[in-house]
Amino acid sequence: MIHVSPMTLETAALGAISLKDWTGAPVVISSAWAGSPAILVWLRHFG
Repeated sequence: MIHVSPMTLETAALGAISLKDWTGAPVVISSAWAGSPAILVWLRHFG
């Protein structure tokens, strides 16, 4: 697992992160911006 600090965010480290899609298959998130730019937003819900 790659730890990404909010103070030193490197796009190469971010792109190497793998998440599961809706079917449970792993997807490397850099594939989201392989063809065009993308904005990634993390929302954290406390409650």
